[in-house]
Parts: sequence; structure tokens; C-alpha cells
Amino acid sequence: MGCWSRTACTSATVQPALEDLAGDWRRLGGCDIRPFAPLPALRRGRSRARHEQLVAAIQAEEAKLIGHLGGIVHDLQRRIRVRKARGEW
Repeated sequence: MGCWSRTACTSATVQPALEDLAGDWRRLGGCDIRPFAPLPALRRGRSRARHEQLVAAIQAEEAKLIGHLGGIVHDLQRRIRVRKARGEW
């Protein structure tokens, strides 16, 4: 099946980002590995700087993911609008 987004396939761009995030989630420990899940507080005996760095990396990747998925939603809404105007919907 080909790409339906005009920019790039979602499987090619979203999956690697989620795999990178999974490593960061594991490093935080005791964290839900689903995207956009709440992140745990700093655990005792852990480096605050490293924790904040991991949290910032996760939030940056999630922000990129939101932007990418927003572009896909925009493309799909445009296609629906065009097809409705043509009477194909």
C-alpha cells in the first residue's frame, strides 16, 4: 500500500520516533510506555539533570508527533472537502 500523505508515510516517520521514545521511557523506569501518558516524578537516588533531560526529550518527540499527525489530519480533511465538492462523497 502506498503513502496517502503528501509528505511521507506515517510508518516510515512515526515508528522510529516511537521506538526512540520507548528507550527514554524505559530509562525513566516505572513509566507507562504509551505516547502522551503522564511521566513519573523523579525517583530517589536518581540524577535530577538526567531525569529532566529525558523528560525534555520525550516532550520534544511528542510535540513533533503531534505536528506530523496534525498534517495528516489536515490532508484528510482537505481530501474530504474536495470530494464532497465534486459530489464523490
